[in-house]
Amino acid sequence: MTTARSALTTLTGHSGPVGAVAYGRGGRTLASGSDDGTVRVWDLGTRGSRILGRRSGSGTGDRVRAVAFSPDGRTLATTGRRTGLRVWDVATGRLRATLARFTGEAVAFGPDGRTLAGTDGSGALLLWDTRSHRTRALPVSGTTPALSVAFSPDGRTLASGSRHGPVRLWDVATGRARTVLTGPRGDAGAVAFSPDGRTLAGGGADGSVRLWDVVTGKPRTTITGHSIGALGAVAFTPDGRTLAASGRDTGSVRLWDVATGRTRATYAGQTGLVRSVTFSPDGRSLATGSSDGVVRLREVALPGPAESVKRICRAVNRELTPAEHAEYLPDEAPRKACGTS
Repeated sequence: MTTARSALTTLTGHSGPVGAVAYGRGGRTLASGSDDGTVRVWDLGTRGSRILGRRSGSGTGDRVRAVAFSPDGRTLATTGRRTGLRVWDVATGRLRATLARFTGEAVAFGPDGRTLAGTDGSGALLLWDTRSHRTRALPVSGTTPALSVAFSPDGRTLASGSRHGPVRLWDVATGRARTVLTGPRGDAGAVAFSPDGRTLAGGGADGSVRLWDVVTGKPRTTITGHSIGALGAVAFTPDGRTLAASGRDTGSVRLWDVATGRTRATYAGQTGLVRSVTFSPDGRSLATGSSDGVVRLREVALPGPAESVKRICRAVNRELTPAEHAEYLPDEAPRKACGTS
């Protein structure tokens, strides 16, 4: 397997591991949270940054566990075990609200910006209404505390990954669990919906990456045989065709074709473990946060359809069978793709 080469930009300034990164609306701004207790907002045009609230965990040794922009990009939510969840005005850097109960490892905005999801120190799921400022808890078992959260694109479903494995789908309106997705072994530390909301990606400490059908709750694909180790983060490209995943135990990120489960690219050689990944809104850049305290931005240069077909043809050295054509070129009518008789 080859390792991808791409244009690389490094953003330095944190003095501790970077565990969370998120793009703002439009992709011109990036937020990063670190074990050094700071949240930095980066201007990707100038590559400069500013710290929100100076040291968000100043004097506490608290680490920033998660960051999330509101859909309009005007608000940033951050969370730490001691500081709780903090809601910031991105333009002014002022603190809008502090939710001391939200001391877990995850945070996510709903697509309408009205709901914030997070967890408390025991792993209980919490939903906060950004207008009424009311909080409600979802009935998660104390034996399976939540570690990760993600909203579906329509905002009706919340996915949570749990300690000891279960991934659950929740009805946001009623607060009831809809489906329990089986598969991951060990902590399910990352979940992400595809842009069309039909697929959920996640995985666990067993190192596998799974794709589930959101409607049926059944697994679509299980990706194994890679070397990223226990899953640390997952993210879809905006077109939903590519999935990125990083491991907690390695310094690499792997990109897969969602339709086939085949590797599209591997970014390796980082000096720290990759703890977070996210794509820019246009899908052209991949941001990662690492244990060496560096934020990296990589240009994502994946082969287009024509180049992909050429590579497949060179690999098999013959014409594609009908089954292969349907797998690799699902949107095209049957034809001689490789130009051989």
